[in-house]
Amino acid sequence: LTKNKEQLDTLLRRHQAILFRGFGAVSPLDFNDIVIASGYRGMEYIGGAAVRTQLAERVFTANESPPSELIPFHHEMAQTPHPPTHVLFFCEVAPSEGCGGETPILPSSEICRIMFEKHEGFMHKIESTGVRYIRIMPEFDDPSSAIGRGWRSTFNCDTKEAAEVALKSLGSDFEWLPPSESGETGLLKTVTAVMPAIRVDAGENRSNRKTFFNSLVAAYTGWNDSRNVGSLAVVSGDNELLDPVAVQTAVNTMSELVVSIPWQRGDIMLLDNRTVMHSRRPFTGSRRILASLVRDPER
Repeated sequence: LTKNKEQLDTLLRRHQAILFRGFGAVSPLDFNDIVIASGYRGMEYIGGAAVRTQLAERVFTANESPPSELIPFHHEMAQTPHPPTHVLFFCEVAPSEGCGGETPILPSSEICRIMFEKHEGFMHKIESTGVRYIRIMPEFDDPSSAIGRGWRSTFNCDTKEAAEVALKSLGSDFEWLPPSESGETGLLKTVTAVMPAIRVDAGENRSNRKTFFNSLVAAYTGWNDSRNVGSLAVVSGDNELLDPVAVQTAVNTMSELVVSIPWQRGDIMLLDNRTVMHSRRPFTGSRRILASLVRDPER
């Protein structure tokens, strides 16, 4: 990888995703070494909703939500101002055959093209206004929820004052909530700044095509737990609720375009997060997928 960075970049621009199989990696440290060898610039997981555990300098667990939960399609951290350009996944423990747990992917530009054909008004609306994501966070991580990352972990802080500094730097609105009916305290409601819902994969050697760059479907259909209601978790940039028919069309279209390869132990999957969406299928039994984020716009 170190000697063939240009070839790696060329292949990724052409195919948008690459699966490495048989490279002999078996541990988080092996994966960490491969990530470093790739030469990609790393980034911290700050602002994301998923519960994750740091395992090495550049490696953490993928979403630790319960195995029964489907994680819908999204671009990684699209609800943040500076999302990763690339995502690497590593299969430390592969699910047993027929037990699910794949990480399906699909080309975002195709979703965008089809959605403009089927719901032109909706697409022009979210293209012009953007979207805002709304989430109520617990104080501490809640592994029972797919979006259970607490505000202490989300913003890497120990006090409300530090969390507020981080939120203000992101342009987010926020509100400290009173105890819930169940008696939970320390709840924080956040509303992001307006984020693009559609981006252009612009630049030299890029596709220059529009992409459905958002977490709209993931939030609308997947941000449901004891604190949040998914259909209220994402709104247009002018604070209007989204058209449920258009959202369902996006869900259906994604199911038609999906590419899904069963994991094998030691597999590494490299995604161009600017052009590829990913998800996670529910699973039974053992499965452990690790991840690493990259912020390297020049590659």
